[in-house]
Amino acid sequence: MAVGYNDSQRTLLVLTAASNLSGVSNSTDGGQTFTDGGTIPNAPGKNNFGDPWLATDSAGTMYYSNLVLDSANFALLVGVAKSTDGGKSWSQATPIPPPPGNEFGYSADKDAMVAAGTGNLYDTWDDFTGTFDSSTGAFTEFSGLPVAHSTDGGGSWSIAYADKTVLFAFDPNKPPDCSFHQYIGAMPLVAADGTVYEAALKFGYDDPTCSGTVPITEEEWIFASHDGGQTFPQKVKIADVSPSTGAFFGAFLLGPGQFMRNLELPTLAVKDGNLYAAWNDGASGHSHVVLATSKDGGNTWKTSQVTSGTNDEAQPALSADSSGLHLLYYEISPAGDGSSQLDVLVSNSKSGSSWTSNRVTSQSFPGVYTLPQFDPIIALTYMGDYIANVSDGTHQYFAWGDNRDVVTNFLWPQGRHDPDVFFARQ
Repeated sequence: MAVGYNDSQRTLLVLTAASNLSGVSNSTDGGQTFTDGGTIPNAPGKNNFGDPWLATDSAGTMYYSNLVLDSANFALLVGVAKSTDGGKSWSQATPIPPPPGNEFGYSADKDAMVAAGTGNLYDTWDDFTGTFDSSTGAFTEFSGLPVAHSTDGGGSWSIAYADKTVLFAFDPNKPPDCSFHQYIGAMPLVAADGTVYEAALKFGYDDPTCSGTVPITEEEWIFASHDGGQTFPQKVKIADVSPSTGAFFGAFLLGPGQFMRNLELPTLAVKDGNLYAAWNDGASGHSHVVLATSKDGGNTWKTSQVTSGTNDEAQPALSADSSGLHLLYYEISPAGDGSSQLDVLVSNSKSGSSWTSNRVTSQSFPGVYTLPQFDPIIALTYMGDYIANVSDGTHQYFAWGDNRDVVTNFLWPQGRHDPDVFFARQ
């Protein structure tokens, strides 16, 4: 098995040709021990930029999707590496060509990939593209959800859009329109019948008169393709969403200078023909995990609470197998000294109607300094956006960022907590 993660140990403060943020470790004993495999090889003239997502096809080939910086074209792309030896060695991360006409200045983010058969891959992300009308001077920027499909193990790709929305528009011949909408956090799933699903968080506001008084709204959306990802005619809003931290694009305060940013990104699973989506939602005044269920292929949805109480939960990851549904998430609770501590919990359910929760972590851990950042390479308030939860049909495999370990150096003679990647099997 293999685990991918953002790794800033192999780059400098200044970008160089060798800079690389995409780390990987592999295990040959079922996860009892891991070997640090360093970073995924850069493609020539490119830099792997993190945001890893791994998938394994039916032949056992592993694929590693991540962001790829193309400095020559001022572009942030998505690239895919391949391993045929169980994650011990990897090819370079070859960029997926961006949609035609967007080679310069293309911007991709938050890629996620799924394998559906030998060499049959779907890689999804959110992007920004623009159009300019030279005759009118009108400019429109779009936020989109591209779906890249490969049938030859990443050798070639075709791209279709699950949806696009206007991020913003400017027309010198019309009054200003301050409306704004964006997709973020693409999540793919392929059902047994071949239907391709993609879910994402959509946020924004309609303010055509630029009043500045319109609140931001958040929604979970899902899109479906019945022709192998060529078209996505089925577009359904799953539910409205309340910010989990009490404010849009907010962060949990774990301690002085210890912030943990959070978005209500969806996670998907399918079991016995039913579709399931989960995210963390702040409607109750705390951040709790919500499960949405569809029994008609994603056309209609019903939501229910998975967690409750006075603690907060964040970054849920959902898997499903014959034993039921499995939801992994961070739990944030008081540490007793005015700060908060983190644990990882898993909630299991036969069908999503009732849940039993178990602690995964062997000890609680604190936040780390993210504002200002202890790591100058990493974004402010960043403490991960996802955790991992996959099933092989018998066991569930979990990976998460964990701050229990302490490092000491000349900057921190008294020591500081350091983010590592931990693994567990259920």
